Amino acid sequence: LYIGGMPEVVKSYIETRDISEVRLIQKELLEEQAEQELFAAYEKLVPQITEKLAEKAYSEVMGLLVKFGKSIDNFFDNVMVNTKDEKLKNNRYAFLQLIQKLFPLLFFFFRS
Repeated sequence: LYIGGMPEVVKSYIETRDISEVRLIQKELLEEQAEQELFAAYEKLVPQITEKLAEKAYSEVMGLLVKFGKSIDNFFDNVMVNTKDEKLKNNRYAFLQLIQKLFPLLFFFFRS
C-alpha cells in the first residue's frame, strides 16, 4: 500500500521517517476492501501514536495497537497476499513490511 515493491522508497522511509515519501505506494493496487481499510487505519494510526508517545500516554498507545490489530486480522482473513499478480503481491508485501517497521520503534519508546 505504501511502496509497491520499490525497495529504495522503503529504505528512504526507514532512514528519514518521512511519511510523505512513503505515499508513493500504489493506491490503485488496493483492490480488496480489507486492504483499503488497513491502509486507512495505518494512515490514521501513525499520527495518533506519535502524539500519544510524545505525551507518554503508553496505555493509550497500547489501546490504539489493539484496535489496529483488528484491521490486521481482517486483512489476513480476507486478502490473499501471495497472489500470482507480482505487482499486487509486491505492493502488499511492501505495506506489511512498513507496518512491521512500526513495532520496533514503539518498543524503543516503551523501554526509554
